[in-house]
Amino acid sequence: MWNNFSRILNILYVVCALWACFVAYWFLESLTAVIVCGAIAAILLLLFIHRASPGVLLKLPPQISFKRQASPVYALNSNAFDVFVLVSGASINNLQELGERLKNAFASDFVSCKQLKGERISITIKCPNVCDERRFNTLFIEVMAQHSDIAFGACLYREPCQQLNVYQLAELALAIAKTKQHDPCHTLKLNQTNLALLQYSLPDMLSDLLNKQFLLVFEPVFSVHGEALLFHQVGITIRHQKIGLCDAKQCLLGCIEPDKLISLDSHLMHQLIKTLAQDPGSEPVSLCLDLSTWQSANAINELVKLVEQAGHTQVIRFSLPESAFVNEFDKISAQLKFVKKHNIAILLEHCHGALLAVQKGVNYLTGISLDSDCFQLLHEQQESLLTAVAHFANQYQLQLYANGVANKYQLNLLAEHHFSGASGRYFQQGESNIALGLN
Repeated sequence: MWNNFSRILNILYVVCALWACFVAYWFLESLTAVIVCGAIAAILLLLFIHRASPGVLLKLPPQISFKRQASPVYALNSNAFDVFVLVSGASINNLQELGERLKNAFASDFVSCKQLKGERISITIKCPNVCDERRFNTLFIEVMAQHSDIAFGACLYREPCQQLNVYQLAELALAIAKTKQHDPCHTLKLNQTNLALLQYSLPDMLSDLLNKQFLLVFEPVFSVHGEALLFHQVGITIRHQKIGLCDAKQCLLGCIEPDKLISLDSHLMHQLIKTLAQDPGSEPVSLCLDLSTWQSANAINELVKLVEQAGHTQVIRFSLPESAFVNEFDKISAQLKFVKKHNIAILLEHCHGALLAVQKGVNYLTGISLDSDCFQLLHEQQESLLTAVAHFANQYQLQLYANGVANKYQLNLLAEHHFSGASGRYFQQGESNIALGLN
């Protein structure tokens, strides 16, 4: 409506300019009239330019506009992502110095450090220069390296939110961190899944996971250009008496020993193959393997052998988070090469743009999937990220997917940027995810 009103005003400016020129010439009928007419026309032209939309008059060609946009990593990092950290076992004399080190490490303008009871400190960091939990843990550990025997739990959140929930999740993350033998740190995002974990005791969660009391869940990924089903993303959930199905693998498995994680992934693969055998004509599936599994050549060899023996090399796809791929590439490159050699597709999940900055190992991948957090970015940041990702995928001939699509506008946005498929609430209206096979 406002655009239409602006157009009407612009038309009135032009009509007034012509009318003013005519009146001036009618009364003066001389060279002075011409000068006056020109001055009036110039003034009204300036007013017209001022009222016009900058995007119409100064629109850049696509290639120039793309270069001037913010980088994809900056697009996510500049969003309002805040962090609240609880540190246990820390006896720090100079909190001001610690705050300055944290400002430099996270490129943040605001850091607050407060001493709590029982050798605990709380730290608030506004808009840290990180885009995932693993990266935050790495940077925070580097800053705190000179302080031994500490554990910390962190909560990543965006305003507006309940500060009590932020504190509770940080406490939960700290409790998880204290169960780890190595790297006593853990970070949780403030979302509905993790809020549900507050009602789930940590010992019960770990017990259920290690005893394999969970469900295999298939989330469909549909074409953005229609209703065609492309493949399923495979995950696990735990059935809880009070909160129902709870997605726990991405939340809490960081506190389980690597050998148990490898064993769990192996069990998941066996169960997946068993499920696929019941439906030979099923669509392709993608199983996200833990970093511990990717770092083990023996574990990857065993999984590839299972897939080959079952005849599912064209059906089962291996996937891993972008943060694991980028930060641990040197430790997993041989395994990536082995998987690709056996014609098993590899997908990158939970992408925020870090891959675009490093551009290494892209030849091992067949597709990348944006994290649902990307839809929470501001419009300009979101547009910058989608444009950069689309350009990158086209350059390396990668399939593009996205998680967390909630409405038609987001789906159309993905189609405009040449994405292949998407998943999320938009596709699940009136339906529920398919849950199969109590293990």
